[in-house]
Order: sequence, then C-alpha cells, then structure tokens
Amino acid sequence: MGVFNSPLGYYIYRWAMLQPSAPPSPSSTAKIDAAKAVEVALDEKNTKPAGESRSHGSDLAPAHVGHHRILLGVNDYKWGPFAVVPVPYSADNYAYLIYDAERDIAAAVDPADPDATLLVLASISPTAKLTAILTTHHHWDHSSGNSDLKRDADLARRNSSARPATAAAPASARWRSVDPDIAIYGSAVDFPAGGWTNWGWHRVDRRVVGGSVVAVGRMRFQVVDAACHTKGSVMYLFDPAASLAAGDVEPETAPSKFSAGKSHPKESTQATKPIHPPVSSLFTGDAIFVGGAGKYFEGTAADMRRVVRTLVAEVPGDGFVWPGHEYALNNLLFARELEPSNIFVQMKYQSVKEHSHLRIASIPSTVADEVQHNPFLRLDGRRGVPALWRSVLERAQAVNDAARAAAAKGSKKSAAAIAVPPIAVGKLERVVAAASAASRRGGGGSGSGGGGGSDGGLDAEEAEVEAYGALRALKDRFKVKGGRAEAADARAVL
Repeated sequence: MGVFNSPLGYYIYRWAMLQPSAPPSPSSTAKIDAAKAVEVALDEKNTKPAGESRSHGSDLAPAHVGHHRILLGVNDYKWGPFAVVPVPYSADNYAYLIYDAERDIAAAVDPADPDATLLVLASISPTAKLTAILTTHHHWDHSSGNSDLKRDADLARRNSSARPATAAAPASARWRSVDPDIAIYGSAVDFPAGGWTNWGWHRVDRRVVGGSVVAVGRMRFQVVDAACHTKGSVMYLFDPAASLAAGDVEPETAPSKFSAGKSHPKESTQATKPIHPPVSSLFTGDAIFVGGAGKYFEGTAADMRRVVRTLVAEVPGDGFVWPGHEYALNNLLFARELEPSNIFVQMKYQSVKEHSHLRIASIPSTVADEVQHNPFLRLDGRRGVPALWRSVLERAQAVNDAARAAAAKGSKKSAAAIAVPPIAVGKLERVVAAASAASRRGGGGSGSGGGGGSDGGLDAEEAEVEAYGALRALKDRFKVKGGRAEAADARAVL
C-alpha cells in the first residue's frame, strides 16, 4: 500500500474520487441512474396512503447504487424495524447503512463516500439521521469520509432549526441528514489518540477493541477483533433480535453478550414482529470477502488463522457476511483452481459470474456458505479438508522449485517474484498428516499438543499457519486475464 497509507495517498485518493465516471455502456441494460432512482424511490414512499408505515426497503430502493453493482432483494435484509442497505461507491467498495425505522436513525459502516451514503439515507427516509459511524480499519477507502461527516455534524449543530434533507438537496445541505452528536467508532489500535491515523480525514472519537459493544440507539454491534489486514482491523456484528430486546440504553459490559433494557417510550406505528427470522449481520471490512480474505498487510498467517477461528466461533452459520469490496469473481476463480472438484465452489462461481455480467452484487454471503467455498475458511484444520491442504502446499512447493531453478540460472527477476514461505522437501506429507490428525480428533491444533508433534516438532497449529502463509502468497500471485486464470511460472503452480 505504501504511499496510499500516507497523507499524499489521501489526496491522490480524493482527487481520483472527483474524476468523472466513464459514460454508461449502451449494452448494459442493468445500469440505473443513481440520482433518478433515488427520486423515484422517494416519490413512491411519499405517495403511500396515509397511515401506511414508512418503507425502509422498498422494491425501488436497490436502484440507488449506480457506481459498480446493482443490488437486488433489499427486502430480504430487514427484520421488523431494522434494515441493512449496502451503498456501493468508488470502483468496488461497499459501505453499509443499518437503519432503525421506528427511531428513524441509522449507523453507517465505512462511509468513505459521504455523498453516496447520505443520498441513500435520504432515499430511505428524508427525515432520518446518521447517528454513528463504524470504521473497520484505517485505510483511506474506508475511513476518509469520517472527517467530512464530522464537519457536517458541526454544521447541523449550528443549524439545528433547519428543515430536513431530501434526496434532491445539494451537497452543501448534506449536513441535514447528520446527527449533530454523531459518534465515530474505530479501533484503538488503528486510531490511537494523537496518532497520525487519527488526523483530520479519519476522525475517530470513540475507540473500541474486540469484545466491545457499540450502542446506536437500541441497535447493538459487537466488535470482533480481526487484526491481520491492519493491526487494528475489526468487524462489527449486528444482532437484530438482541437489539429489539435491548432498548435505548447503554450496554452493560459483558463482552460477548448484548444487554437488555427497557423499551423506548415512543409509541410506534410499525409492528416490531420480524418479517423474517432475525439473522445476525457481520460487517467485515477487508478482513473477509466473498470467497476470499484481505491481504496480510500488517499481520501474519497466524493472525489470519485466528481471525477465521474467531469468526466461526462468534457468528452463527446463517449470519450474513457483508464485505468491504466486490472481489467475489476473482476470489472464486482462485478457489476453483485450488478445488476443481468442489461442487459448491463451482456453483458459487457460476452464480457470481452470471450476476457479474449483469453487474449485480454478490453480497451478502453467509458464514455457512463461505465455509463451503472460501479457501481461507476451509483451510481451518477443524474442517478436515486434506485435499485443499494438499492442493495449496503442492502448488507452493512448485513455486519454490521454480524459484530455485530460476535462481540457479541467474534469473534474478523470476526469483524475486516468488513470495511463498519455504517448505522443506518431505515436509508436505507431514503437514497434511498433521491437519488430518487434528480434524479426526475434533478440531485440535491449538498449541503443542495439537497433533503431529512426534514428527520433528511439527504440530497442527504450525501446519495451519504454514498453510495460511502459502495460501495468501499464492493468491497474491494469482492473475486473471480475459476471465481465465493464468499460471505465473508453470502449469503446476496455478
């Protein structure tokens, strides 16, 4: 990332955000003008019969997206008064609004494009207020909107008697949709008090750690530690059922539980009985993607292993996964190369490929689905997938063999391109055996007693860490051209 994580990188990013978008392709029938779609959505809501509850996921709401993906099925992601609404922006980013229709407030995850975020919020409800920002990590494309929204809050405080915002309001009136007392949350590690990452453009004023519970009205978000992509990456787990029970009170401290409180005194015109059974939503930032995971920029393979185990332990299998980028197609191409016989990978790839052709988003996924097709979750030794281990490590071994051959010929360029952890000759079988032994014992492998220790001190935890390092290195080398995977050095590599 280098320059992009420096002040210079911030200004380059903001300059790029201001450049005009390419004209829409005439052949792309799925593209919808964002501003016009928002106006249509507002018209649809404003013409509802008197007494009908405000919609926070109308059939027209998905059309607001515009930038890189069309969103379908927003009605599937609301539970009683709560709704999750994605906000595509930039080339492939996603921000998210979590909206409480009865309180008419919202929290936003990574709203790095404030204009897009508040335009969508106004389309949901012209009187809604953005009350909190949940920042997953310090990278510009996730946190650079914080300072602008904080300034909007200051404007809102000075102009508190002004009329509510509408979708047609100019950018200068954006502050009308922002709560004057907006709270901006972020990791205490990524955004230390006085640190450079908390200068103007990031602006985090409430710091969290893994296990913290963030209260936004009655909405409850559990903070899940995901340190790997950055040292302070976090994920936010929203539980609609617990939020309905919590009421508008500050959470009590038990890190892994949501506190209960009294109901809000305001009488609601909308029934709170969930339209669908309440399902948790995990906002992962750049920690986990559909079919993949974020680069280990500031972490290690051991960190990635811990993130995967934490996610599987703390998030129900039916919990939705809402990632920070649209990377599904490339990720699944890579997964398909690793596991060509995995029917779940093949089916997911075909589905995402068809949706991508129509520019339809691949989000959300679920934890249960990711376990079936995401190699970073499947590499967990407790899953007992020795075929995947063998595929990853054999390819890593082939890369290293190619590197040694290139070095022997004096080809510095080829040797320098290799970034796979060295795997000693003969170690491959022992690593796979350690993983298989751990899975047969029901998920061992956390510590020296995890299995396989009789062979040169190798245990299942060491085996998993080695495999996660190899998997990440192979993914970083993975290239796609014309929709097909390319082998970088030899057919045996990918």
